[in-house]
Amino acid sequence: MGTLEERIPSAKIFELMGCLGETVKTHDEIRPALGGAFNSGKRAAINVGANPDACHTL
Repeated sequence: MGTLEERIPSAKIFELMGCLGETVKTHDEIRPALGGAFNSGKRAAINVGANPDACHTL
């Protein structure tokens, strides 16, 4: 099953609009991406990839 992330580079679209655009794929990448967003001085969009097959039960 394909995802929109594979077809639409949303981070690049935001960069074309003058924002910081970043894509993260692991939880270890989230904190640095947030730090970069806060320190960039720009509006930012962080695309966080998710595994649709992952399941968490509460």
